[in-house]
Amino acid sequence: FLPKLIVRILCENIFYLMQTDNLADIPLTSTGYVRRDFRHEYQKNTDLRYNWLRYRLTPETYTICRKAFRGGDTHASYWFSGDIVKNVWSYDISSSYPAAMLFDKFPVTKFTEIKPQTYIRKKCLPKFAALLFVVYKNIKYIGEACLPYIPIDKLQQCSKQRINDNGRLLECLQDKDGNDGFISLWLTDIDLKIIEHDYQYEKRYLKRVFISKYGDLPEEHKTQLMHYFRLKTQLKNVPGKEYEYTKAKNRLNSGYGMMVTDIVRPVLEYTDDYERPRYPDLNEALSEFYHSRSNFLRYDQGLWVTANARYRLRQMIWKIGKDCIYCDTDSIKCRGCHDDVINEYNREMIQRAEKLGYYADDPAGKRHYLGTWETD
Repeated sequence: FLPKLIVRILCENIFYLMQTDNLADIPLTSTGYVRRDFRHEYQKNTDLRYNWLRYRLTPETYTICRKAFRGGDTHASYWFSGDIVKNVWSYDISSSYPAAMLFDKFPVTKFTEIKPQTYIRKKCLPKFAALLFVVYKNIKYIGEACLPYIPIDKLQQCSKQRINDNGRLLECLQDKDGNDGFISLWLTDIDLKIIEHDYQYEKRYLKRVFISKYGDLPEEHKTQLMHYFRLKTQLKNVPGKEYEYTKAKNRLNSGYGMMVTDIVRPVLEYTDDYERPRYPDLNEALSEFYHSRSNFLRYDQGLWVTANARYRLRQMIWKIGKDCIYCDTDSIKCRGCHDDVINEYNREMIQRAEKLGYYADDPAGKRHYLGTWETD
């Protein structure tokens, strides 16, 4: 009975979708609908396709982007780990990734390699996004919040004397035999700022630097994001619209995920005995990606979505300090009430949102903003 019911449900769904689509056009996933909406918006501006091809990633810069990519910042304070903590407050950022795409800056030109000395010397560097290969000598976490930032699995090289705090680097110092501790990894300039704040070290070496001019995401991208945000807000707390609200919320959040879909994905070959992943040639995969009319988003810009969101999260962690217990992508658990710093931050974000028009009103007339902290 159950298999027949599932088949009937799928058939009914397909017939419903074919009112506006045909079998060749129906997206296979929920993100497929989001990608199609954004693609239609992007097609309104022919310059976007031209620039997308002009600033395409090379095999080298794509490989570097893969090494520098990170998701959300999730970790527990080693000071509170294993304890039962009372009087815990929880705060989270409203639509953290969409807010990053609307408010923050992104690489908008082709990544070009420059000499590390030039990067250190130039005063115009805040105008450029950067991918950097960095080596640290005798580095140690000194943050008040007890939430180390550097992930062990992103280290390209690391001395044996490192101390691992549940997947994060606590320190890598000189050992008892006098051997210095070294780590190396690829970073964005945003990650570099966080490490400079949270760690102390004896020396830092910049080995390679690639830069791209900072700018905003296309207005077409922001327009579609705000459409989803306003739709979600209008459906908020409306009786009988719970499903539509959830779908609108998911589509808003999917605006980031489609940006970092891996360009070079393994092909699964099935034999009589097992399935075997086969990785395509990097040059061929990139060539196929940029020749397709279906693709239109820059993978490298996706790196800065999460990087900017991590920086926004760390800014609040620095304000709350030693009371932080746990952080997860867009939320903080902390000891005690910290509404004072939350409200101070929100006032600044609301001023920016009002100026740019990034807000929406719900059916009750309450105004909602992206990127503000809320009590969970």
